[in-house]
Amino acid sequence: MTREELISALESAECGSRELDVAIWETLENEGRPAWIHIDPEGREFLIYDGSHGKEIYAPLTKVPHYTTNLQATLSLVPEGYSWLLDSSGLATVFDPPGTRASEARAATPQLALASACIKAMERDDG
Repeated sequence: MTREELISALESAECGSRELDVAIWETLENEGRPAWIHIDPEGREFLIYDGSHGKEIYAPLTKVPHYTTNLQATLSLVPEGYSWLLDSSGLATVFDPPGTRASEARAATPQLALASACIKAMERDDG
């Protein structure tokens, strides 16, 4: 999933989910290599992802933070040195270190909005 697709998915979601958490992790932490959730016959959830050497890696799903449902995890997405603001209308704003507006996003939950705004800020910085 590209960053643009991820931003769209976050802003259109009705609520956070582990699937969106994995999509964020895949895009930002696993260099865009595919990752997915696997549930074994006992109901345990695992993260399966393509590692840097092309091998599939199995890991507990706990490896992926709850970015879209836990504000503390969402805050880990705020770029270093940046500040952020959430307002009661569902708007999240992320400001770069000089204090100019870096990005804004509106979504169904504060976590989704802030995650999207952070990814937009990263896009702008990388772009």
